Amino acid sequence: MATWDRSSPRLPQEAEPAVEGDPHLPTGRELSEANRFAYAALCGISLSQLFPEPEQSSFCIEFVTGLAKWLELSEAVLPTMTAFASGLGGEGADMFAQILTKDPILKDDPLVITQDLLSFSLKDGELVFYAL
Repeated sequence: MATWDRSSPRLPQEAEPAVEGDPHLPTGRELSEANRFAYAALCGISLSQLFPEPEQSSFCIEFVTGLAKWLELSEAVLPTMTAFASGLGGEGADMFAQILTKDPILKDDPLVITQDLLSFSLKDGELVFYAL
């Protein structure tokens, strides 16, 4: 990826290749189990608010179920994630967000969650979309 060199405004400068041993970006899987639960729950609640129509509920449920599995959460939480994705429990969104912002991995760079969600969506080499 090219980076912009301010001394030469017209020519991009090549980024240096990553060196083995460089720290990698933390992922959702590295969060504690409670924080992975909060992450998946917040995604489920958000999806249900973004896609409230009944014909879109299967998308929300499939996405959050896949995310919970990808985060290596216990299968016992899947009914709860389904409930969040179906629009239940939305009043807990602020609590889940507060839990996540206190996590040491996310404290300095909360955008890691966005990058992690993108990684999940592209996990098989193509963007994950479910039929709406």
